[in-house]
Amino acid sequence: MKIVQKQVLAHPQKETFQMLDNEQNTLKKQIDAELTSLQQIDQTFVLSPHEIRNVVLLLHELTIQSIQLELYHEELQLLVRPQTPPPTIAALVVIEQPFPMVITKCKPLEDDPVVVQLLSGTRTELQLIGKVKATMIVENQQNSKTSSTPKTIETEVVSMDETQRLAKYHLKFLNGTRKNPVTLKFGMQVQVVGGTPVNIESPPTSPFIVITNECQYEESDGTLLKKDSFGNNAEIAWASYANKLQRHFLRATRQDSIKPTRYLARHELMYLHQQFFGGRPAITQSLFDTFWTWFGKGLQKLRYQRHICSMWQSGLIYGFISRQSVEEALRNEENGTFLIRFSERHAGHFAIGYKVDDPDIEKRIRHYLVKADDTAGAKKTLPDFLAECPQFTKILQLTIDPMSGEPRLRNFPKDVVLEPYYSKREALPATNGYDSLPVLN
Repeated sequence: MKIVQKQVLAHPQKETFQMLDNEQNTLKKQIDAELTSLQQIDQTFVLSPHEIRNVVLLLHELTIQSIQLELYHEELQLLVRPQTPPPTIAALVVIEQPFPMVITKCKPLEDDPVVVQLLSGTRTELQLIGKVKATMIVENQQNSKTSSTPKTIETEVVSMDETQRLAKYHLKFLNGTRKNPVTLKFGMQVQVVGGTPVNIESPPTSPFIVITNECQYEESDGTLLKKDSFGNNAEIAWASYANKLQRHFLRATRQDSIKPTRYLARHELMYLHQQFFGGRPAITQSLFDTFWTWFGKGLQKLRYQRHICSMWQSGLIYGFISRQSVEEALRNEENGTFLIRFSERHAGHFAIGYKVDDPDIEKRIRHYLVKADDTAGAKKTLPDFLAECPQFTKILQLTIDPMSGEPRLRNFPKDVVLEPYYSKREALPATNGYDSLPVLN
């Protein structure tokens, strides 16, 4: 398209102009159709992490192509509708960004740069390319910075590589955003040969929130996920929400979006869909709020509590499974076998289902709620607590069958798989348990 446009502009003829004009209009329709198709895929199918990433990248790339095509089309129309002085046919776009995400104050995004590109028409000769300035925009205040004093972004202005027309930001935010979503816009001054300097501005990035401490993570990520999922809609398709949830979950648990260690598997999403959304094809914002009240607390623990994320990713914590399914999984196991899940009734707490030797068959599967005083942050971790409980002998570890995608459980002696997590210290006495059942027999 670029080569043909240069030829047409160099030697304009009615026939070639009309051909190129038609070609651009057809291509615009094709891009719009592909964007619609990708959005329909997202709303119809629960995708794998790899598929989600491809859809996100394609949506972004097609949007950039659409902007570039509009610049070419504007330039072509000058042949029939010339302007004096000629307009500056250029646009600033964000081609790479890690958002939406929750960012910790003063933590540099070294591995997640924001990259801005300058696009222009085929014959736009720029004699001036200024530096690029980032501005933080508060939601619903599109012309206001979050703060002018003190400085919010460590490096607000960067130079643009004039050959590649790229500017790269390794952002570090010096202040929190008070759990409010914000975006970035990038602006610069350009000047065409023979023209006057003009300011151009990029569309906003996806939203993000800067937190000042880890206690703000749960609420902040819930705010972002809700905004990312619903936008201005009262309800959305379950498939679309599941795909957004998967993307946020991988970010929250610090996993590679291409090859995650353990993403939300099909059976886990089905469990969440049924348990918290009643299996409905569409979910509302109020249902999301109820779900996040439970899910967000578990996600906070996965992200910040020592050893928890590692144990979850290795399948030592099953996590998302119903009490009834735990009992079915343990029914044919040896006494002392246990499985760790997130409690459905006590958000942010672990429940341990375990099998004991009891003459009453109905009482052989018991459940223990891990209480706050059972663990104490880094001083006494969940593995330390498990080590102190002699009734827990073999742990059920979850794996996903690579062919069928179905969950598989295998039991291992707890001290074999948990020993690397144990603290080197003297054991403390255990405490009582869940549903008024004793921990120790």
